[in-house]
Amino acid sequence: MALFTLAALSELIADKLPTAPNRTAPLGLGARVAFGLLCGAAIAIASHQQVWLGALLGLCGSMAGSFGGFQARGRLVKALKWPDLVIALVEDAVAIGGAFFVVTRFKRMTPPKSTSQSHYDAIVIGSGQAGTPLSQALASFGMHTALIEREHVGGTCINEGCTPTKTMVASGRVAYLARRAADYGVHVGSPKIDMLRVRKRKRDIVNLFRGGSQRRVERTANLELIFGQAEFASPNSILVRDKKRQEHIFTADRFFLNAGCRPAVPNLSGLKDISFLDSTSIMELNALPEHLLILGGGYIGLEFGQLFRRLGSKVTIVQSGPTLLTREDPDVAEAVAEILKEDGIQILLDARVEKVARHGNRVHLKIRLGGKMRSVEGSHLLVATGRIPNSDTLNLSAARIDTDERGFIRVNERLETSTPNIYALGDIKRRSCIHTHLLRRLPHHFARILSIRDTRPPPAGSFHTRFH
Repeated sequence: MALFTLAALSELIADKLPTAPNRTAPLGLGARVAFGLLCGAAIAIASHQQVWLGALLGLCGSMAGSFGGFQARGRLVKALKWPDLVIALVEDAVAIGGAFFVVTRFKRMTPPKSTSQSHYDAIVIGSGQAGTPLSQALASFGMHTALIEREHVGGTCINEGCTPTKTMVASGRVAYLARRAADYGVHVGSPKIDMLRVRKRKRDIVNLFRGGSQRRVERTANLELIFGQAEFASPNSILVRDKKRQEHIFTADRFFLNAGCRPAVPNLSGLKDISFLDSTSIMELNALPEHLLILGGGYIGLEFGQLFRRLGSKVTIVQSGPTLLTREDPDVAEAVAEILKEDGIQILLDARVEKVARHGNRVHLKIRLGGKMRSVEGSHLLVATGRIPNSDTLNLSAARIDTDERGFIRVNERLETSTPNIYALGDIKRRSCIHTHLLRRLPHHFARILSIRDTRPPPAGSFHTRFH
């Protein structure tokens, strides 16, 4: 700031020199423009802001000063009867202060580095159905615990999975029953679907569940909720970037990874060149699809297929395997397929997609079916070909944590990874005998498995003896 004040004084002195060029003459105007650009850029760099923004403000200021500032200063001197020097300093102070104010309202060019560092007894990464109750249990044992969450408390189940899908499925069931009302002697007419209202109800329930979970976490003693993206810096430390892009280092005696999964995107020709839906974005539609094409015959694809069919969309499911639900017994998969067909859903089995394209507002699939090429078109495309773990966001190599060929974290019977005192919970780990929903109901017993003492007696009717 002192440098800019000296520059302002120099400018004032130059304005009074007999040999000083006129402000609007080419030489004088050029000098002031150059001075304004340099000052503005310097302000931006000093404030960690975009350089172009500071230079633009400097240019505007220099032009305004050249064509109007000098005359305005003269009028203020006559009106206020203040010395010319005082008026000049006030003028430049307002200009520089205003530039700082405007520049700092914009996104920073580079984040300031934070040197904050804290140590915890336990850090849980991800507030899913395993991580949230476990963090509360650990804190209740007197352990100084941190729960790191990237976006929303509750994980996939509350925010993008169980809660929102079942809320929308309830709307689909009401529509289905309304269409069948006459079969029961009730005549209500053909139902009309208001997707905006369906979506709002879904959002309201998600916000209610999410808010309740977050408030319970925030009220838990010894538990600190931290929002940010976490990754390992070493086997006993993590780096967390918060929403202001500041970086923090946290260390802990134990780490618990509950970072979950995200929708997988298959490597199909043309898929990345078009807009398509996944299991999250499809629940944000504001209008009912006319014809929904679904890639994948697993649980997610079938759930959304039946939902939107019952809401009124035409639905086609394209499955590469010989049956739906390949992890289920064949007779179960066949029974599910019959139910979906009764709902009016078209199912294409052993159908391999060769190419995806969009022509106008229609999606076109080129599929190989029975040794022949076939074209299928619709208005919307849902890609439901599985989920991949978020392990690639955690910098696991820094902690020497092993994964399988698909990126799922390898664990032993105690859910411990290849690195001692680091555990993986929920969908991010390879399948094991302990299920996420079991952990959600039995956090205290899971803590006991980890040899953490709880001085309180086990709850009545609990599975205490099974884990000992």
